[in-house]
Amino acid sequence: MNATRWILGILLLVGSAGPGSAPAESQQALVLSGGSARGLAHVGVLQELEALGYDPDLVVGTSMGAVVGALYAAGYSPDEIRARILAIDWGEMFDPAAVVLGHTSVLRLPMTTFSLDLPQRRVSRGLFGEWRINRALVGLLFGANARAAGDFDRLARRYRAVAADLETGEPVVLDSGDLARAARASMSYPGFFAPVRWDDRLLVDGGIADNLPVLEARRLGATTIIAVDLGRPRDEISQEPLAVAGRALQLMGRHMESDTALADILVHPDPAPAGVGPAFPDDPRPLIEAGREAARRDLPPAPPRDGGGERPLPPAPEHFAGLRVEAPDSALARLVREVFTRVAPGPYDVPAVLAAVDRLYGTGLFAGVWPGVDAEAVQDGTPTLVVRVDAAALLSVSAAAGFESDRGGRAWAAVDRTASLARRPVVFRAALSTDGLERWGALSARLHTSARPAIAWSIGVHVQEASVRTFADDTRTTLEVFRSGGWAGIELPHLLRERLVTLTALGEWIDPEDARGAHAFGPLLRITGLPTEARVVGIPLLVEAEARWGGLEYRRVELAAARTVAWPAFQAAALVDLRAIDGEAPVDVHPALGDEHAVPGLRWGEGRGRARVVGGIDLAVPIWATGFARLRLRSGAVADGPEQWERARWVTGALLGGVWRTPLGILEAGYGYATTGDGRVDVSIGRTF
Repeated sequence: MNATRWILGILLLVGSAGPGSAPAESQQALVLSGGSARGLAHVGVLQELEALGYDPDLVVGTSMGAVVGALYAAGYSPDEIRARILAIDWGEMFDPAAVVLGHTSVLRLPMTTFSLDLPQRRVSRGLFGEWRINRALVGLLFGANARAAGDFDRLARRYRAVAADLETGEPVVLDSGDLARAARASMSYPGFFAPVRWDDRLLVDGGIADNLPVLEARRLGATTIIAVDLGRPRDEISQEPLAVAGRALQLMGRHMESDTALADILVHPDPAPAGVGPAFPDDPRPLIEAGREAARRDLPPAPPRDGGGERPLPPAPEHFAGLRVEAPDSALARLVREVFTRVAPGPYDVPAVLAAVDRLYGTGLFAGVWPGVDAEAVQDGTPTLVVRVDAAALLSVSAAAGFESDRGGRAWAAVDRTASLARRPVVFRAALSTDGLERWGALSARLHTSARPAIAWSIGVHVQEASVRTFADDTRTTLEVFRSGGWAGIELPHLLRERLVTLTALGEWIDPEDARGAHAFGPLLRITGLPTEARVVGIPLLVEAEARWGGLEYRRVELAAARTVAWPAFQAAALVDLRAIDGEAPVDVHPALGDEHAVPGLRWGEGRGRARVVGGIDLAVPIWATGFARLRLRSGAVADGPEQWERARWVTGALLGGVWRTPLGILEAGYGYATTGDGRVDVSIGRTF
């Protein structure tokens, strides 16, 4: 078998000297394997590779190796790649896009999203969000790809990305087109990321077909191949469940590799497991250092060779001759065209292109925005700007669920139908939510425009029932409050600034159990930070101001904010949470010290009043299994009027526990104790809301 593969390698080498291949006498190739998060070790290998004098002419990569290889082929130095990798917040990079729900425009992270194609009876999904990684790849690679006119042989180093055909399982070698999409296709880890449509094929992670594509490098004329293999299982065998699953995946990938004997130099980084699947650590430096250590061990000094040195990219085009948009429907195409009309036709301006990409992501309508150039569609010697967008299916379902020991089970679901109205994209949404204490449903429509800044108009109807807890000593009382009504509003979705601003006009029938029902209407201003599962300390930003008139008149204000600092071995946050109401506000908007676990050790609804003040600090340090040990120290008080603050009793609580990120959301467990003499064990699993 080995002899056969050697013969095959020789035949490929001989056959590679045909037209289109680079000269064979001095072709040094770097082959980078897949490895999910472990693939970040490739960055450390690159640093030592250049330090030893190697200068690859060709880069071939699979999965995460294709991503790191694309950066290297695009002209980034190893130190620049390292700096950019460390600048990424990997904890939130794969969060799904937040969904705006209900009359108060709350933001929720879905646990999963299904794209439904009912006529074809097909369902597609990806467990991980992809818009952030797609945006990052475009930001890093668009300029180099435009200068190379989409020809991967014209990059600073020749480049190939290896993906796999989802239908046949065959390897697909990408040598031209959109560089960012090629890298993204190669890392489409099955089940976690949605496949990438490339011409008439659906592409997934290249590790399925060839995790270490040495034969491809040899076929392209490489005479010296340095292969970096992250697919070899570690020598020690652990029987922990996650370690066993990870080893099984590595063993499967190992059997899918082409023969590593065809590589002239083999580098075997052995980083500690980073989890199963594409689970990335908050601090990638240990992975990068593992790559450097392996390169120091396995790489001999580079032999002297002619050439090398600077590897400039082709000159940038001066102008974009025109604009071509590829979108799944005419309404989205019109929105894309209106945003990019300010860019093309016009002068070549990378920042302007990326700003237009961000404006489209800011609408929340797109999972991928892929600008590129069409060198074949040339007018007066300048290329056409091509913008391809990936949007949600016409019909999709998003959902999340969880459980906590205080409120019980919680779940929400939303069904979206995307259509066009006056040639504008509009999303019709039906949503349901329950968390053990509150149940509501809403029907809404959102019309998106290309205005600057991007805005969306919303209208809808809702119904809500809340079970409001109050405590007197150990006696708990529950009152029901029913609301129904409608709203119209405007949203300014600043997703890239981590903010959502909404201004809504509400009209409701409010029927408290302990009082007479009445109509109320008025505005609600809400500014909120995007939710993220990466946050283990602090609280999300929330600013709310509401006024109601009619049968019930009241005003309500809320301000919650935190200042967070993070280092690889430590996270801390100082926070403040202020809430107050006046007038005839029903009990379901009265704040409580126990709500949202504002003061540890208290039950949800405990310490209720008309005004609440909470402050404190959170501390967290990393522990095993991508978790954190966390300490929360909070102090707060409630009062029923300004004159009662002097007599208000302050309650201080502390909670010590752990936080772990899982594919199903956050797992939290801890023991909280308050100075009221209350103590409780809190456990929560799933998406937080």
